[in-house]
Amino acid sequence: MKKILLFSVITFLIISCTTPLDKKYSEENLVLDAKEIKKGGNLSEEDTQIMAGWIIRAKLTII
Repeated sequence: MKKILLFSVITFLIISCTTPLDKKYSEENLVLDAKEIKKGGNLSEEDTQIMAGWIIRAKLTII
């Protein structure tokens, strides 16, 4: 029982310490990730603009 509880606590801590910024870019999850990043308030306005520019450039190079 103690092992299960310890495993659950460690797993919860690892999962709760991740942010949307830690995720790998995926076009399918872009809208959801953008909402999470905005809600979390982890980025300044300048950083948000830089990230948006990077995403636009990444999309344009694929074409």
